[in-house]
Amino acid sequence: MPSREPYHGLSRKLVLAFDVGTTFSGVSYCILDPGEVPKILGVSRYPAQEHVGGDHKIPSILYYDRQGVRKKAGINSSGKFRVEPPLYRSFAYRDAIRWKLHLRAKHLASSHIKDDDIPPLPQGKNAVQVLGDFMRYLFDCARTYIIESHASGASMWRSMENNIKFILTHPNATATADSPRC
Repeated sequence: MPSREPYHGLSRKLVLAFDVGTTFSGVSYCILDPGEVPKILGVSRYPAQEHVGGDHKIPSILYYDRQGVRKKAGINSSGKFRVEPPLYRSFAYRDAIRWKLHLRAKHLASSHIKDDDIPPLPQGKNAVQVLGDFMRYLFDCARTYIIESHASGASMWRSMENNIKFILTHPNATATADSPRC
């Protein structure tokens, strides 16, 4: 791997990279300080996942109350790390599992996935709203992790909270032969 160059910017910056998957998701980050060689780090602690110990991925699951307010995220209803069959569902919450499949382009390689194979979204929510709720959760987790994991984390966060660059991944499997290459 080639060595990284020092950051040549004039001010501190934070880069947050979100990898939102159908079943698991994670966040990586890099604090860019002028003159310093950047280090890519991962969020390895999420609420209700402390028992997992350093895993950089969490289940892509959300739980909503009957009014459509997100109540839990990143865990199944039992608080366990592994996704369980639909037996964990309760009447108090409506879950969103495999919700990312609702965002797929139906004309691409994933077209073999039929709508009947995809769990329904919670009532009153569309896939973009669920994605927004999950991205907010991941952002909040990243902020908490950075503040708690770095010396003077709160002041460090304040120094860059208005200078954040976001990176979102996308699946290569949906690329076609005509897709532009980077």
